[in-house]
Amino acid sequence: MFLFFRYPIYRFFLFFLNLPYAIRAPKLVALSFFLALSSLGTSLCSLFRYPRWRDQNNFTQGESSYYAMARIMAHLNLRPDQKILHYGSGLGLSCFFIAIYYGLPVKGIEIQSCLVQLSKWIQKLLRVENLEFIHADFLVQDVDDVSVLFIPSTCFSQDLLKAISKRIVHCKPETYVVSLSTPISSPFLDIVKTLRLPQTWGYAHVYVQKTQKLR
Repeated sequence: MFLFFRYPIYRFFLFFLNLPYAIRAPKLVALSFFLALSSLGTSLCSLFRYPRWRDQNNFTQGESSYYAMARIMAHLNLRPDQKILHYGSGLGLSCFFIAIYYGLPVKGIEIQSCLVQLSKWIQKLLRVENLEFIHADFLVQDVDDVSVLFIPSTCFSQDLLKAISKRIVHCKPETYVVSLSTPISSPFLDIVKTLRLPQTWGYAHVYVQKTQKLR
């Protein structure tokens, strides 16, 4: 019986954690509504199959929370001119929050076209600037000028994590790499902070890493 009520109770708890951010930035209220509406249609994305990665867990969707993103951003100390890249942005909650709440430029890379179209639709409705969603394989995206790399790695396969690790060598020194559930294994990365934060599906460990001087 407790398990039946646990999820609604957790969502109620998450609502109160997110509430202060929605009060400070009312556009986040509309964002929450549109994201909930859009999530009803995301099941259609399961009809698509991508040959590059056979493990369909790589395409599992799960958004962060406003509270969790604010806690993460507090450890990054970013300047307005620094670029943020989000691997596997999904419906874009994290990207929207950064652009709306902090006004920082952020780019979301997502391989599922239906999610990209939904994100662009929400962006147009809310008139959010400093934000770009791209339908692409994030493994072929340039990371040379990125200051922060968000990686929702909770359901990523080991093969995909290894491929991401190889991309780290192309990051400039002092680049932040933020991952969920598991740190990115690379000799060029140091863990600077480990957090345990509430996401929409439950609590998860967040690893804030930083690249060393690579060249």
